[in-house]
Amino acid sequence: MSFTKKYLPGVNKVIESIEDSAEYYYLTTNKVDSFIGSTESINLTDEFIKQYQEDSKQDFKKLTTKYK
Repeated sequence: MSFTKKYLPGVNKVIESIEDSAEYYYLTTNKVDSFIGSTESINLTDEFIKQYQEDSKQDFKKLTTKYK
């Protein structure tokens, strides 16, 4: 059994990643057990994963604007 942790970049880089390819960002973060990084990056990633699971086709600009 393993424990997967991921280092998150700064919040601006997370926003850029989500806006460039929400699907790719989701696929690289949804099975992570623990995030390491700034509080803003972690909170944004957690919110993004929840919203993506609810509706993957939505526009995530409302979410990312909240963190700009």
